[in-house]
Amino acid sequence: NSLVEVKLVKKLLKKFSINLNVLNWNSIKPSGNIQSIARKNRYNLLINQAKKLKINTLLTGHHLDDLYENFFIRILRGSGLNGLISFDEKKHYKEINLIRPLLKFEKNDLKYITNKVFGYYIKDPSNHDDKFTRVRLRKLIKNLKLEGLDVNKLFLTIKNLKFSNETIKFYTKKNLTENSNYLMSENSIILNKEFFNQPHEIVLRSLMEIIKLIGKKHYHVRGKKLENIIELINRDSNYPIKFTLGNCILNKVNNSIIVSKEQ
Repeated sequence: NSLVEVKLVKKLLKKFSINLNVLNWNSIKPSGNIQSIARKNRYNLLINQAKKLKINTLLTGHHLDDLYENFFIRILRGSGLNGLISFDEKKHYKEINLIRPLLKFEKNDLKYITNKVFGYYIKDPSNHDDKFTRVRLRKLIKNLKLEGLDVNKLFLTIKNLKFSNETIKFYTKKNLTENSNYLMSENSIILNKEFFNQPHEIVLRSLMEIIKLIGKKHYHVRGKKLENIIELINRDSNYPIKFTLGNCILNKVNNSIIVSKEQ
């Protein structure tokens, strides 16, 4: 029903002399994980259009309820510290600034304003479909609020996590500076033994940054495979080991790791 909704919104905005440009995602409807796939394609459409029009900043309509939901979804996925605090008011993504100016407003506040200005707001039927994790989480969050979880406590938790994350980022940068050597002519990086003699999260993030740089990836590589590679590298072994991950080749030679672009 999104096409019907779009036409209605376009008509409403014309009364305010606002021209609505609709971007269409043409594809076969996914059989599963539809919200995640749709979100990814929605951002791709917006960012490509922004670049085409030479726009460097996008404003999104995310609100406080989205912040709650995103935080608990990340917990369910087993996200690390960086993932738990990733839903910021400002974010740089694929050369575009993403701004979420409404992040401190509750959905009910925005519904009130929308009704006051336009006399109408769109009701998305998927918001009541229990087959989606996000919808089930909303019910859980509602119960948690009754148990005392409020906005101030959530922001305090996220604030404390951000402080911890900044500390990890500091030591990750220190590790990259002191224990890696970039060979520009060969587009490769040599990691010395001390690179891996750091706390696990520091090593993990440092290696993620290097793979992203050499592999020319938009996203950081993470997961069990990366954990296994770090474990194998830290084992005492005199013979060479070779790994491939994130468009990169990782060669273990004596006590060093050489990271180069996969051909």
